[in-house]
Amino acid sequence: MPTFMWVMKISIPFRKSALLSNLARKHKISIVGYPISSEIKKDAVYVITSGLFIGESKKLKDFCKDMKKDKRTLKLEIKENFGIAYMKQHPINKFLYQSGIFHIKPAIVTRKGTYIFELASWEKEKLIRIIKAYEKFNLKLHWIKQKRITNIQILNIFPNLTEKQKKCLQIAINNQYYNYPRGIDLKSLAKKAGISYSTYQFHLRVAEKKIIPFLNINV
Repeated sequence: MPTFMWVMKISIPFRKSALLSNLARKHKISIVGYPISSEIKKDAVYVITSGLFIGESKKLKDFCKDMKKDKRTLKLEIKENFGIAYMKQHPINKFLYQSGIFHIKPAIVTRKGTYIFELASWEKEKLIRIIKAYEKFNLKLHWIKQKRITNIQILNIFPNLTEKQKKCLQIAINNQYYNYPRGIDLKSLAKKAGISYSTYQFHLRVAEKKIIPFLNINV
């Protein structure tokens, strides 16, 4: 068995038929989650996932209502912005949860409905199968290479953000602060938040320290 694993980063653009993709785009919610367990059957893939939902409180409530109404959501528990879901997924997702595939970072669903995965395997062919399976959905391959895995980001992927931290982070996201080039500066964001520059900067930086290392929520 080789010492170095094959790793890749892929993204799959918005699909209305994909539940989380559709709801994330509809309600402007970002999601970062990690699969806890999965079961592959002939008719579907059944997955339990824990995740962090990022968005305005009102939009998050509407998102949860729509998610609970959908028959593909078998179980859902959400407290504030953290949730655990048991979902029925399309059979094609068997490639994402096949034996020998490792999710080395939490999966991301952006506010635009784009899925982002970073996966690894000792067998390159298993990663290639994923690429081929999702080509019809306009999969984008960011990179695929061999390297030694030194860390898997599972623990502490769900930081506890205060309401002020969530508000400041959401205002920054909504106003393209994380775009390149930046769409707005901190002073303007503080004005939109209705607080002083120093206070806004403090809450935003604390929120970033907790969450930004794990996702690019504006991709």
